[in-house]
Amino acid sequence: MLLSWPWPDPEPWASVWPEAVGWVEEKRRPTQIVRSFFCIHLIERGRVFFDSSPQGEAELGPGDAFAIWPGAPFAYYFRSDAERRNSRVLWARLRGPRVAEFFRAMGFSPQSLHLRPRQPEQIRLILEELIELAAGESPAANPRAVVRLHQLIEAAAYRPASRGPAPTLASRVREFMEQELDLGLNVQQIAEAFGVSRATLFLHFRREYQASPVEILIRTRAARACVLLRETELPLSDIARRLGYRSRQYFSRQFQARQGQAPGEYREACLNGRQDAAKNGDFARPQDNP
Repeated sequence: MLLSWPWPDPEPWASVWPEAVGWVEEKRRPTQIVRSFFCIHLIERGRVFFDSSPQGEAELGPGDAFAIWPGAPFAYYFRSDAERRNSRVLWARLRGPRVAEFFRAMGFSPQSLHLRPRQPEQIRLILEELIELAAGESPAANPRAVVRLHQLIEAAAYRPASRGPAPTLASRVREFMEQELDLGLNVQQIAEAFGVSRATLFLHFRREYQASPVEILIRTRAARACVLLRETELPLSDIARRLGYRSRQYFSRQFQARQGQAPGEYREACLNGRQDAAKNGDFARPQDNP
C-alpha cells in the first residue's frame, strides 16, 4: 500500500520531507537491487529476511528496522505467501537536502542498513500517524509531520539507558523549538503538533520554567538573532528565514522595537566593539505569534 504525501513540494524551511508512506503488501524476491531514494521500514509483525552488503542476510522480526539507502544494494523478502499475509511492514520514504544526515542520526549508513531501534513502539506510532496524515490531507499535517520526523530520530537512535528521569513534555517542546526555529510555527501549532492543548502546554511551561511557551520561544529567537548578527555575515533576509519570521521587514521591526536599533546597526556596533552587552541582546516583546 502506497500513499503519496498530499503536498509534494516541501516548504522552504523543510530539510527532510515525507514523499510517500504505507505498508508492504507484495512479496519481494531474494535478489539484491539498488534504489535512488531513502526509506525507513519497521516490522510490526511477522518475519522478514533482509540481505545487504556488507552485513549479509539477517532474519528480522517485530520491532526491527531497516533502511533503503541510495546506491546501497539490498533485498528483503518473505519466505512464502503465508508469511507475507501474516506480516506487516510499515515504511516512509523521505527526501530533502539533509535526508542522509537524518538517516545517519537514526543509526543507519550504507554499510549498516538494519538495526534494533531504541523505541520500536514509538516508531510504529509515528509511522502510523504519518499514514493517517497522508490519508486525511489536513492543513495541520505538514507541521505535525515535521514534529514526528524530529521524534523519529530520538526513537530510532540507540543510546545507553539513562538512569535519570524521562524528558518532560516542556523539555521536549523546548528542544524542538531550539532545533526547528526556521519552521516559523507559533505556540498553537506546536501544541497541536505534540497532541496537547495550548492551555496544557502553558501549564507545563509555567511549572518547569516559570515562563510561558511564548516567552521561551521569543527568548530563543532573540538569542539566535544576536548570535547570527554578531558572528555571521548572512543577509538579513536569510537570518529572518532561519528565525522563522515571514519577512525581513517583520524581523527588522521586531528587532528595533525591543533593541532600540536596527539589525544592521546592531551588527555594526558589535563589529566595532562598541556594544558590551551585545551577547545578551533580547529584542522581541512577548506575543502569541512572534
